Amino acid sequence: SEKLAGVTIEDNVVIGSKAVIKAGVTIGKNSVVAMGAVVTNDVPPDTVVAGVPGKTKIFT
Repeated sequence: SEKLAGVTIEDNVVIGSKAVIKAGVTIGKNSVVAMGAVVTNDVPPDTVVAGVPGKTKIFT
């Protein structure tokens, strides 16, 4: 049998409209997923993800 995992969204995250996030992905704290982005991997904290597929930019 197959087990489906949900998406984990940590504190202070912004997700734009029509973004697609694959099951099992974790969005790290203080991150932004841009409008229409497709997220297939975990997003580290303090990161902006944009594009198809999603590309990351880390801000410190």
